[in-house]
Amino acid sequence: MGHSFPAQLRELYLRHDGEGDQLVPGTFLSLKFLSLQESLEVIQEFQENRAFVIVTEEELDPRLSAGYPHPGHLPVFSDTTGNYLGVDVDPGPLGKAGQVVLFGADFDDVQVVFDDLAACLLWAAELLSSERVTLKPDGRWPDVVVAGPRVHAVEALLDTV
Repeated sequence: MGHSFPAQLRELYLRHDGEGDQLVPGTFLSLKFLSLQESLEVIQEFQENRAFVIVTEEELDPRLSAGYPHPGHLPVFSDTTGNYLGVDVDPGPLGKAGQVVLFGADFDDVQVVFDDLAACLLWAAELLSSERVTLKPDGRWPDVVVAGPRVHAVEALLDTV
């Protein structure tokens, strides 16, 4: 990749390299924890399709490096429909390595949603302990549903920005 991993991300992957189970879709608020191999495959796919992506960078967030998709956005969690919660290992001039970003098929721009992975995991723990989260049967496995105007964990992240 050409970038070093922030300590929190390195620690996460040293403990476990993704879910490793294709049968259970998303163990982190219904988001799939990607293995490093899966993350690199997503980055490669983004780079191969980069010529087809239309990006307006007139109002680029100074915390982010120019270019979308950016190879410095390492996808860590996926909603399996093309949206990712990732860690920025190559931030812009006002950004911080390790900031957590939201990006993908349903988003026109990359959004910084947390200062670091610890803040993201704390948000998830607080969300899970609140009354806003319920489990909805969805076939064989339950789906985490967030009450309110945002009904999925990825959408609930937008409340943080």
